[in-house]
Amino acid sequence: MASKEKKSEEKVKKQLPEEPIYLNRELSWLSFNLRVLQEAADQSVPLLERLKFLMIYQSNLSEFYRVRMGILTHRALLTPEKHDPLTGMSPEEQIREVLKVTREQQSLMESIWKGIREELKKHQIDVLDFKKISKVDELMSKKLFGDIKDLLFPKIISLIQPLPFLWNGEQNVVALLGRGQEQRMAILQLHRLPAYLSFEIDGRQKIVLTAQLVRHFLPLLLKKEDVTQTVILEVTRNADVFLSGVQNSGDKDLKNKVSTMLSKRKREMPTRVRLYGKLSDNARAALIKKLRVPERYVFTQSVPFDLSFRSAITGHEEFRYPDRKPVRDLGLKKGEYFDYIREHDLLLSYPFQSMLPFVDLLYEAADDPEVLSIQITLYRMSSSSKIAAALAYAADRGKDVLCLLELRARFDEQNNIDYSELLEDAGCRVIYGLPDHKVHSKLCLITLQRDGNLQHITQVGTGNY
Repeated sequence: MASKEKKSEEKVKKQLPEEPIYLNRELSWLSFNLRVLQEAADQSVPLLERLKFLMIYQSNLSEFYRVRMGILTHRALLTPEKHDPLTGMSPEEQIREVLKVTREQQSLMESIWKGIREELKKHQIDVLDFKKISKVDELMSKKLFGDIKDLLFPKIISLIQPLPFLWNGEQNVVALLGRGQEQRMAILQLHRLPAYLSFEIDGRQKIVLTAQLVRHFLPLLLKKEDVTQTVILEVTRNADVFLSGVQNSGDKDLKNKVSTMLSKRKREMPTRVRLYGKLSDNARAALIKKLRVPERYVFTQSVPFDLSFRSAITGHEEFRYPDRKPVRDLGLKKGEYFDYIREHDLLLSYPFQSMLPFVDLLYEAADDPEVLSIQITLYRMSSSSKIAAALAYAADRGKDVLCLLELRARFDEQNNIDYSELLEDAGCRVIYGLPDHKVHSKLCLITLQRDGNLQHITQVGTGNY
């Protein structure tokens, strides 16, 4: 078998042109994300929208490293000789290129952030830089630190002890304590704290990033320790844990399998480590050794990992695109949809039109005595889903409600498990996806019996319910 695979790989290589005509999938995706970053650099884009594009770029890249880099890492370990059939690149070659392109884009990202920060400053919005901070800002920041310090629980370990577990995507402050043989390490996990705090002085809004605040005032918390070096650290963990047993066609307990997979995913190995701040070469090497990641997976950047403070900036409407809300007025109310749809098709264009008419349709079906059943596929739902509420209401009204709920909607698995339990408790029948296929379709079938005949109303949708 191994010999056949090797011959097949050699055959693929021979068939590939000297100059590949196809783009590698991973590098193509990074090129797409570069275009997102370029929107953040576009001076014609309103300032806070540029900041939003910078947030999206970082969020996209984090998901890329969780999913696509996770897959490449597994392939490099398990099938290192298996080349991409279109470009001939091995998993290791793809990883090298991904890391190279990421570092190239990081230079642009840092330049864009510097420009956005300076523009915010011109408009009375300061994102505090603790390297050069005024006495007044230092005093106010110290007060804010006093408000949160009781929520900080440093874990101090020797340099030979393992690190405590660091959650995916969470910011941590790491400090080196003491010198020489007695050197130790302190880790403060910040996942219980807000990402930012703010205050105002003389009409200027001050944004204080919590991780930087804790890093700056850490000596006040560790008064008996000699804090010599500090850095903010974030770990991105591999999320590629779908393959093992979850899609077994004979599996009757997909829900438990997915729950087990979620638990395993939380503790997968890092595919990227980000550092904010500088460490000495020895301290950096010691930290990387504890994290058990290759040096090449470690990125030091000057852009904050979390830019969500954008939502705290009030006023300055000229810095945002005008708010656009979906149109709801179709000239129909609940109780009128069935009569209309019996004579006409109804087209709703999302997101330009509201999803609420479809919700009204479900409630109308729930209240109509001629409706027998509602069958629907569900892939992703919002954290407070009106559609789930309508389905639960229909079940309570005696309708046969069948939901095919795809548990494997990546990163929404726990949300879907929670909804599956809510819907079951309400009396809905729930199918947990199909073992060999991932269901992305958005379909709803309402069946009613009118004048002795079965009739159907079908909704075929794009987007998510």
